[in-house]
Amino acid sequence: NKPVAIVAKPKTSGQQKVHIPKLALKEVTNVGTQHNYSNFAAAAKARVPTLERMEEGYYTEPSIEQLQSMKDEQLRAIENFTVGRRGFGAVQWKGKTDVRGLNLSQLVKIEKRSVEVSNERDVKGEVLNKGAVVVLENCWPGKVENTEHYDVEKVRSFCEKLEGLKDRRFIDYDSMCGVWTFEVERFY
Repeated sequence: NKPVAIVAKPKTSGQQKVHIPKLALKEVTNVGTQHNYSNFAAAAKARVPTLERMEEGYYTEPSIEQLQSMKDEQLRAIENFTVGRRGFGAVQWKGKTDVRGLNLSQLVKIEKRSVEVSNERDVKGEVLNKGAVVVLENCWPGKVENTEHYDVEKVRSFCEKLEGLKDRRFIDYDSMCGVWTFEVERFY
């Protein structure tokens, strides 16, 4: 059904009353309905966070599909929200995080031995600049890329270096898997 529009112009000759037909309630409520539904769908889509780099191994917990089915009040308070990249690592924000409208592809970058949370495009303020646990995979001492060629002293020295880094609290280093876990209070 297309919206119904009625335009009545008074006749210029004489003082005649213009008759405007009464519309059925159904016709009135249909005016602009299609437009309102498309606005509602666009608004609903805009509130769901986006992650365009899935083919690069990026993922979220809860998944983007699960987030798409959530209501606004649920998206406002995701408990322990996680963005990760298979083979590289993950960031899990502590507590509740408002993920509405975030473009995660622009805000979170996970590369070899590094996680970057950008503040440039965080239009909601500092929603991701809060306490988080970071897990980095394939972190080996020096140029070693696996457990076959490392020496125990290098691993011990590497752990001491990781424990001494400022702005992060060392949680664990798994020398057999090369997985470093630490906590940050803020990213920037």
